[in-house]
Amino acid sequence: MAEDSKRLLGNYELIRRISDGAQASVYEARHLVDNETVALKLFKEAGDDDSAELRFKREAEILRKITHRNIVRYRDSFTTDSEWQERQNCLVMEFLKGDTLKEYLKDFPKGMPWEQAKDIFEQCLAGLMHASEKHGITHRDIKPSNIFLLEDGQVRLFDFGIARLEGGTTKTGGGPCMGSFDYMAPDFALSDELGQQGDTTFRGDNISDIFSLTVCFYEMLTGRVPWRRFGERPELEYLARWRTADKKPPAHSPIIFRVIRHLTGFIDKGLHPDRSGRFQSFDEMLEAMRELRPRTLSHKGKDDYELLEGLDKGGFGEVYKARTIKDQKVVAIKRLFTDRPSKRFVKEAEILKRYSHKHLVEYVDFFQNVSATGGKQLFLVMEYLEGMPDWSLRNRIRDSEYGLDISEVLNLFRNYLEALQYLHENVNPIIHRDIKPGNLYAPVDKPHLAKILDLGVARDVSGTQTHGATPGTWDYMAPDFVTEGFRGSPQSDIYALSLAMYEALTGSTAFPRASNTGQEAAAEFIARATGAKSTGLDFSLQIFKKHPFLEKIVHKGSNHDPAKRFASAAEMHKAITLVMQNMKLLADQAHGDGAEVDATKAEDQTAATRAETLATMFADDQESGYEW
Repeated sequence: MAEDSKRLLGNYELIRRISDGAQASVYEARHLVDNETVALKLFKEAGDDDSAELRFKREAEILRKITHRNIVRYRDSFTTDSEWQERQNCLVMEFLKGDTLKEYLKDFPKGMPWEQAKDIFEQCLAGLMHASEKHGITHRDIKPSNIFLLEDGQVRLFDFGIARLEGGTTKTGGGPCMGSFDYMAPDFALSDELGQQGDTTFRGDNISDIFSLTVCFYEMLTGRVPWRRFGERPELEYLARWRTADKKPPAHSPIIFRVIRHLTGFIDKGLHPDRSGRFQSFDEMLEAMRELRPRTLSHKGKDDYELLEGLDKGGFGEVYKARTIKDQKVVAIKRLFTDRPSKRFVKEAEILKRYSHKHLVEYVDFFQNVSATGGKQLFLVMEYLEGMPDWSLRNRIRDSEYGLDISEVLNLFRNYLEALQYLHENVNPIIHRDIKPGNLYAPVDKPHLAKILDLGVARDVSGTQTHGATPGTWDYMAPDFVTEGFRGSPQSDIYALSLAMYEALTGSTAFPRASNTGQEAAAEFIARATGAKSTGLDFSLQIFKKHPFLEKIVHKGSNHDPAKRFASAAEMHKAITLVMQNMKLLADQAHGDGAEVDATKAEDQTAATRAETLATMFADDQESGYEW
C-alpha cells in the first residue's frame, strides 16, 4: 500500500491496509504525537445527514467507555473528508498481534481440541456479558472473523461498529440484516413477527447473539458450520432456510458429540430456530456450559478412562484420545462399529495383545460396556502416538505437493516391512489385510518411530478373523481377493504396501480412487482385479527415471500375479536396504575380520555385490519381458 503509507488521517499516519470489507477498511496506523501503533477503521459511508454523524459519535463514545479484557479497546473516533469530499467516519482501536479465529481455524479442519475451544467460547461469552450488562450493547455480527486470538491465548471481540444500543436504534452501518448469513439467527428472517413498539424491523438482541456464538462454537469443535454454507445468493438462501416449516436440526455426526457429555443438548438449544427455545440469557448459557465435560468410560475392575478429544473416524470405528483416571496416562481408544458376540470380541482382542513389535502399535487393554440404549459397546485401548492423526502417512502425503523425501520414504517402509515380517513369520502368523496410508504412522523427521496401525481386520493364518466383512480398503486391495474364499496372504499385504509406497514417493494414488461405495466400489475393484478395466501404475514420473530401482521395487511388489511379487516382507526389506546403500542413504556393514582393504576397492566390490544381488532379485521381471 505504497500510496497509503504517507497518507494522514487526523492525528494518524496510515502504514498499511490490514483488511478491506464492504463497509470499511482497516489500517495499521501510527499516532503522530505519541507514536503509538493502532488499528484505524475507516468507514466507507458516513450517512447523508447530520443526524448520522451524531449517531456515530454517540456510539463511538459508548464504545470508548468499554474496558474489558475480552473486548478490543476503542481509543478514539473522528470524522474526515474523503478524496471525493464525502464525510467518512473513523474508529481507532488498539493494535492486536495474533490471528482472527477465522484464520486460526484453517489449521483445524476437523475441529480444535475441546479445552481450547471451550476457553475461547467462555472468553467470548464474558465479553458479550460485559457489553450487555454494563453498557447495554448487543454485538449483532458475531462470527470467526470478528473474534481475535492474541498470541498469549487471550480473546478479543471486535467490530462492535454495527452494534445496537438497547432501547434505541443507533448503528454505524447498514440495514436491518447486518451480519453474516452463515452465522445469523433465524430471528432476522422473521422480523415482521419480532417487531416491537411499532418498529417492525428486528435489529438483534442477546438471544440472536447466542445463536451466532453457538454457530462459532460448533465450527470450533467440528471444523465446519452446522448447516451447508450459503452460496452465491446468501440472502435468498437464508430466508428460504428459515422461513420454511421444516427446519433441519444441526448435524450430530462429528466425533466430538461422543466425546463431550450433554454437548448435543447444549448445541441444539443454542441453535434452536425458535428463539423461545433458545437460552434466554448469557447467564443461562454459561450455567449450561459448566455442565459440559468429557465422557468417562468405565472398565469394571480396572482403571477408568476420560476422553480428551476425537482423533479420527473410519468405516470400522472411532478413535479417541483419552487418559487413565488414576495415573493420567494418555492412550488412544477405538470404539468399534460392530455387533459381534462378546466371546468373539474377547478372542480377537486377546490375539491383538499377543503381537508386540517396535513398529506395530501396542494394544494395551480392551473392554465392553452397555450403552444407554442397551446395546454393547466394544473398545480397544492402544498406545497414543504423538501427532496423530496429522502424522498418518495419508495426511503427510496430502500435505505434500509431490510426495515425501525419498530418504524418509525408504526409511519408513523398511520399518513397516520389519513389522510385516514379524506378523507374517510369527509362531502364530497373521495377515494385516488393510495396509493403506491411513494405517501407517509416519512421524515427521522420526522415521525410526514408524508404526503399522489398526490390526482390526487382520486374520491369523489358522483362520481366526477379526472384524470386517470386506477385508480391507478397495483402493489398496490386492487383485487376489477377487478369488472366492481368499482371505489374505503375505503377498496381498506386500501388494497394498507397495501401492502406499508409490503414493508416498509421488504424492499421487497408484490408481484412481474408487468413485463410489458399497456394491459400486466392489464392481470397480473387480473390473481392475480381473483386467476388465485397464489400469497400470504410471512410472513415467521423474522420480522413477532418476532412480530406476525404485520403479523395480514398486512394480515387483504390486505385480498383478502374487507369485511374481516379493516372496516375503524380508525380501522387499532387503531390496530397499540395498537400494538405500547404493544411494548412500545407509552405511554398508563392516567388511570381514578387520583386514585392511583399500576403501575404494572395497566400495567397488560392495557396489558390485549389491548390483548382482538386485539383478538376481528382479530377474523374474526381466524374463517376463518387462522393460526397464
